This record gives sequence, structure tokens and C-alpha cells, in this order.
Amino acid sequence: GFGTEMEKFQRRQIATIVKMCLSSVLRPGVVVVTGQSSDRVAMEGSILSEVEAFCGVGMDVVRVELRDEKDKEKVNGHQSQIRGGLFKAIDDFNNPNNNKENLGKQEGVLVIVCKVNETGQYMLRELLETNGDSRTHRYAIRKDRVLFVVTVDDNAELQEMTISRAHALIHCPKAPQVGAI
Repeated sequence: GFGTEMEKFQRRQIATIVKMCLSSVLRPGVVVVTGQSSDRVAMEGSILSEVEAFCGVGMDVVRVELRDEKDKEKVNGHQSQIRGGLFKAIDDFNNPNNNKENLGKQEGVLVIVCKVNETGQYMLRELLETNGDSRTHRYAIRKDRVLFVVTVDDNAELQEMTISRAHALIHCPKAPQVGAI
């Protein structure tokens, strides 16, 4: 049926993005998921299993919710930290100088699942840019082997800046209403 063809297409699309993250063609990869909450959660699960199929133990997952000003620290860390928040998570994963255990993870992918509204999308804008590096005012990080899964709240507007940074936009359609004519 149509659903299975669509699902196959999405799986191939995600597999391609994961491969491109692994080979550092995309730094970072960005998948944006919209639609109803329960459908987004299911899609997030299938994206993670797709990544796991490629990376096995090399997959790390970080989850953040970014919805208002106070969540900014989850992105950049507290101003007293030179590196914190997602910057630290990405750097720990990518920078063998910071974390000797990571030497074995050169094959892995760090998946960052972000639940966002408009404000959260704005906070992420710089990290989502595919330029390979992001910097706070004092620190630069490499975004190799990083995949952002940005799931946009039901009631939030998908921002142009998010669309322009996305490598895949997956809209989870509303489930058909049973008995509705």
C-alpha cells in the first residue's frame, strides 16, 4: 500500500542521511519531523533504529526540549562554562582530546533529539547550519557525525530557517479518523 511505500522511502532517505553523517559529508545532518505528538514519537523511534542499524554501539543519543529563554543554557551551557549544553555533548563525542574513551567511537553517530517550538528552532539555528563548525564566543566545535532530529511541537509554526537547514522534512500525517464520513 501507499503507507509502506512512503515508509520505505523515508527509511531510505534517513539511511542516506545517516551514511552522509558517518562520512562527514553532512556536518551535521538535520531531519525535521512535524505532525501529531504520538506520530512524531513513533517516527523518532524509527529514525533511531535506522541509525542503530548502521552504528550499533557507536550511537549516542542526547534529548533536549527547547521551548523558552531559560532553555538557552541547554544549547550553549551556562555562561560560566566555557563549553556546556549541546556544545559540550557534541565536543565530547567528536573531540578525542577531550575524551579518550571516544577514540573507538569514530564510526558512530551522535543523535540529538530536540523537541522544539518556534523559540527552540531559533536557539538551534546556528547548530543546524551545515558548515561543520559552530562557535560560542569562546569555543568552536566540530559537528562531524552528528544528526539532529528536530521534532516540532503540534502547535508550533515550522520556521523558514529550520526548513532551509533540513536535509529531510518528514510530516507525520494525522491518522485517519475511524467512522468519519
